[in-house]
Amino acid sequence: MHTRAYARVCMIEQLSQTRNKKNQLGVSGRLLWGPEYLTGHHTLPIFINMNIPETVDQYIEQFTPDVQTILASIRAAIRAAAPDAKERISYRMPTYTMKKNLIHFAAFKNHIGLYPTPSGTEAFEKELSAYVRGKGSVQFPLDQPMPLDLIRRIVLFRVEEEKR
Repeated sequence: MHTRAYARVCMIEQLSQTRNKKNQLGVSGRLLWGPEYLTGHHTLPIFINMNIPETVDQYIEQFTPDVQTILASIRAAIRAAAPDAKERISYRMPTYTMKKNLIHFAAFKNHIGLYPTPSGTEAFEKELSAYVRGKGSVQFPLDQPMPLDLIRRIVLFRVEEEKR
């Protein structure tokens, strides 16, 4: 069977098995799809409970205490760099906006995902080279110190970019 077709069948089976369970299919509650699903390398979040958060406080509270501390420090770094940014949940993760989205972040089993848009990762390509990156995203391993100063500088870059 073609890989995509097989993945679609697996997703449908997974959906039918969990139809009555709220938000059991991934961070966003959506079906897992793409290379992570096809290769089995997706990492689910480490929620204590699986309620869909409506505020950033609720989002952070869903995690274990050690991850809550990390998320709170990232939140503080973002708020310090962009005090005028509005805080909300978008794509079921903390999001900071001005005119447009500045940055998102999310916790997973083994890393924190930071999503500063493609321009935010390109501008700091050299400093982010030690981390797993995608177009507009970077993964900071949970077993390493969080680069809070780098996160702060990325947010400052995004704020300046939004002002242009």
